[in-house]
Amino acid sequence: MFVLQNMSVNKHYTIVASRNFLQSKWGMQEFELAYAEAMKHTKTNFIIIILKEDLDRTGLREDLRLLLTTHNYIDATKKPEQVPERHR
Repeated sequence: MFVLQNMSVNKHYTIVASRNFLQSKWGMQEFELAYAEAMKHTKTNFIIIILKEDLDRTGLREDLRLLLTTHNYIDATKKPEQVPERHR
């Protein structure tokens, strides 16, 4: 309940996406709450995703895969010179 109350007053929720996070029941529960909060209030920039490592996207949850394909995210796996000029 405490987490849900805090999410309703936060402007953003940050996910550092890693294999450990994706395998964590607590991490996935937090993500579900944040996703529901974002959809409830149509907060398009509520969830900020940082990819900590390369992840097999075919194995991701559908809602997280949708966010990665429809929203901007920070890819911490790439060196600055690997990022296209238009994204710098």
